[in-house]
Amino acid sequence: MFYVLGGTTVNFTVKLSTSGSVQMGYINNSGIKTRTYSGIGSSHSTSFTIPFTGYYRFYVTNQSSGTLQITGGTISFFFFFILLIIEAFMRKIIFKVIKWILLVLILILAVIVVWNYACKRNEAGKVKDAYGQSVEVAGKNMVVDIKGEENETTIILLPGWGSPSPVLEFLPLAEQLSKEYRAITIEPFGYGLSDVADTERNIDTIVEELHECVKELDYNQYYLMAHSLSGLYSLYWANVYPQEVQGFIGIDPSVPKQSDEEPFPISMIALNKLSAYWQKVKNITGITRLQSVAHSEKAIYADLSYGYSEKQLEVYRILSMDYMYNKDVMNELKHMEETLETVRDMKFPEDLPVLQFISSSNCEIMDLWEPLHKEVITETGRSEVIRLDGGHYLHFERRQEIVEKVNEWILN
Repeated sequence: MFYVLGGTTVNFTVKLSTSGSVQMGYINNSGIKTRTYSGIGSSHSTSFTIPFTGYYRFYVTNQSSGTLQITGGTISFFFFFILLIIEAFMRKIIFKVIKWILLVLILILAVIVVWNYACKRNEAGKVKDAYGQSVEVAGKNMVVDIKGEENETTIILLPGWGSPSPVLEFLPLAEQLSKEYRAITIEPFGYGLSDVADTERNIDTIVEELHECVKELDYNQYYLMAHSLSGLYSLYWANVYPQEVQGFIGIDPSVPKQSDEEPFPISMIALNKLSAYWQKVKNITGITRLQSVAHSEKAIYADLSYGYSEKQLEVYRILSMDYMYNKDVMNELKHMEETLETVRDMKFPEDLPVLQFISSSNCEIMDLWEPLHKEVITETGRSEVIRLDGGHYLHFERRQEIVEKVNEWILN
């Protein structure tokens, strides 16, 4: 079998010892036979041009008696060699172009990485002590922010997984709540301005650290108000410290058996992991920062209708780009399945009132989203599950409605 470029001319001459019927031609790599000659006699010749570049076999068949002798056969290689040289040249050029493109991309990425690192070093001082106060827990600093400290009723605000700045995320909600309550936002280790603990972030450890923080603040009666994953931590917390928790308020909170009802071919935990690792790569390489140059609002996810100050927005952006997806946050994600399994059969205590706001979008995605939230409630006198139009971050979209309902629920 020969590798022949398209346009190559092939010549064959054969002779028989006696007159006979001869056929000649070629077969391509797919096995398709093309006959180029058929004749009777003792001397036979054919000339044909190969149409397309590829692998070919050439054949000569003698359909009569007599000995077949191939006396001449040539492939006109002049054009073949010209094409071969052009092909080799083009391959070399293409290889060089690809190589230079890769080198330029690597150089650009290296410049972005160095620029991102320099920005991080320059920004480190801008976020230090930007808000809140530090509470020592397990030898490290955990940051809290207290609004409405003069009020008697306390609400502890707990963030969803991966929030870059729980204090700034909850600020619009906390300020409204502080008109009637003492609203305390806690930033768990690895979140916002709190230290990175660099320990296994399982549910026992996280809840114990958060409870220790509240204990250090000297509050022993409070409501837990949690978004997303912290709904699971609150469920566990309420069962471990039932004498302290006065009630639970959920903002589209996670529930123990939600993974059983996921409508996706890949679990949400797996999707979260893939998304988190990709975002971590973007943060390390500086791609996130580069994107934020043209669209600064894309660096943060917040209730921008609130009217943050430029300083607050700058701190929010820095925390989103430089501190998000650190060791603690990624380790917490690693323990997600274990967390779900730990609370799988848990319900809130029988005498604990529960108010849960759930998003209409999640209800549309998962048919059992609302029933699963009702399933964890055992107190029936004051407990409610309220569906609100909006996405997962209901405290951005339905803040006023949430505060009004919380006031009615607690004060009345």
